[in-house]
Amino acid sequence: MILMLTLALFALQLTEVPEGWRVENDHYAALISRGNGMISKLLFKGTGEALIENMNAYTDYGIYERRRYVGSRGSDPEVFVSQEGRGVKILSKGRLKPSLPERSIAYRTEFIFDESPEVRVSCELVPNFGVEDVRAFLSLCWAIPSLSEWLISSADGWLCQERGDGRVRDFSGFLDFRRPVVLFMTQKGAHLLIDGINWETPTPPQRVVIHGRGFFLCFMDGVSSPLIKGGKYSVRFSLKVGKGIPHLSSVSALRISSSCSASERGIARVVIPPSTGQTRRSRYGRRGIAQRVEEEHRIS
Repeated sequence: MILMLTLALFALQLTEVPEGWRVENDHYAALISRGNGMISKLLFKGTGEALIENMNAYTDYGIYERRRYVGSRGSDPEVFVSQEGRGVKILSKGRLKPSLPERSIAYRTEFIFDESPEVRVSCELVPNFGVEDVRAFLSLCWAIPSLSEWLISSADGWLCQERGDGRVRDFSGFLDFRRPVVLFMTQKGAHLLIDGINWETPTPPQRVVIHGRGFFLCFMDGVSSPLIKGGKYSVRFSLKVGKGIPHLSSVSALRISSSCSASERGIARVVIPPSTGQTRRSRYGRRGIAQRVEEEHRIS
């Protein structure tokens, strides 16, 4: 029997439903899955588009003896709901399945919702066993079903996928951790900004991956590294939703190359020389993401 609970806090509404917990404010409606305690859907009310679907933590090779899926999907974690300031915290504790108790990876996620367009997220994975140097995969991921364009601050500079350039460009690499920014734009002009990404891991996090409409924050991604018994592999970040190009507060001002042409790797490169100054707003139009972000941060 499912207890149906509705709780209104300030401009936030929390409702327990058969699928999990629905959290809603003026900006978005989110569904936390009962099956894994993570976001199964994040809907932006301004355009009606789903910005996130099916958040999941998993491994599929390297950590276990044979190649197979071991993840949070269908893990039925313990879920705790509590008030957090002017909002709600949903905390989940479980382990990746299928796995034996003596060789398992525990996970803990926290989602903090309030009346703002921001959701604060943390995910921690802790294995109760270790593996010597191994090439393996371990990631937190989700789908962006309405993805049209993206912009990312990589260790090699700013890279982007422009709208309508004929193909979906993948990315696999490191963020610029001085200003870690990942911006996704949808077909109707909504944005999902992943901001303030902060890793705490016993070994260096390996890559951020954009593959089609999938986004992956990878603790391990094919680079030889040990899995540390009892090590805490954690990442924290904010999800910010809205309409049009947001102001990227971690960058004082931008100058982006107008062509944003594709490289041999199928990734468009954006150039940002140092500059300072005030910003001005720009209207969302048919121009590509590079030009629109440049206009948003151009000196008036």
